[in-house]
Amino acid sequence: MLGFGLLPTSALGSNGGAVKSFYATGLVKSLSAAVLTVHGARDVRCRLTPHSPATAAVTVGDRVAVTCTGNVLIRIRDFGQTTPPTPAPATTAQPTAPATTAGGSGSITALSSTSITVTGDRSLTCAITTAVAGLNNFHAGDAVRIGCVDGALYYVVAATPPATTTTTTTPSTAAPPNSYGIGTITALTATTITVTGDRTLSCELASSSPALGDYHIGEVVKIACQNSVLTGIVANTTTATTTTTTTTTVAAPPVPAPTTQNASSGKGTITALSPTSITVTGDQSLTCAIGPSSPAPSDYGLTVGAHVGIGCVSGVLTHLSSV
Repeated sequence: MLGFGLLPTSALGSNGGAVKSFYATGLVKSLSAAVLTVHGARDVRCRLTPHSPATAAVTVGDRVAVTCTGNVLIRIRDFGQTTPPTPAPATTAQPTAPATTAGGSGSITALSSTSITVTGDRSLTCAITTAVAGLNNFHAGDAVRIGCVDGALYYVVAATPPATTTTTTTPSTAAPPNSYGIGTITALTATTITVTGDRTLSCELASSSPALGDYHIGEVVKIACQNSVLTGIVANTTTATTTTTTTTTVAAPPVPAPTTQNASSGKGTITALSPTSITVTGDQSLTCAIGPSSPAPSDYGLTVGAHVGIGCVSGVLTHLSSV
């Protein structure tokens, strides 16, 4: 089995938030025009977008190293097909019963043309005095098993990293798999759309996204995104009410900014839903009225039993997202 590494990093997304990135090595398990799956200690899936590197030369079974940001492939290195190494054939020059042998497994911590060092539960260094099958397929950091005869490398094969190895992960601040937003289009390019309302939501434009020819910066819309890719958009035809005095007509004041006195939020399951209110129960029960400018759960196909996060200002729903 090939070694597999998963190193989380972070980068800035288009909306200024942190986007999870990782580096991984392993075998190509499947490859389509939209998704690359790499198999190692566990499967890793990276989406292929027009900005991803070319994968035409990559085939199933190739050993690769990939870097993905926001689950989108941004870099790939193809090492080609990997075949199980075979022990060096016995020759009349090799002793039938080696005088001394040693073996070990772990990660390659040093590798040169004359020696290899593998560190696991202990450190083992062997000299490289003859050509060893499969050695050229390995690099520093790979998990391997090696055997040495009289201090010289005799074989090297891939090994699964020790079960005691742990990987430290940091909490992801990327957008949830499904996000919904209502507000004004503040940025629109060939690849992204940004809508700003009670919060800012940016989504990528893929081949599966709806056409945006009728939409422009400044329009008020409702959008739905899945895995940061736009999946739905409709115009928000709700208009603000006006108040008329004897001398002038003024627009209704905007919803006040959230404060500790009039703002509340919660995450959980929708336990009650009507055209005028929504109730979400998690660590607590929170009910918000659905006003004219509130995001409508029906626009996104949300029903009782869906897991969501909501935000309310002065008891009126202002934010709705899937969790």
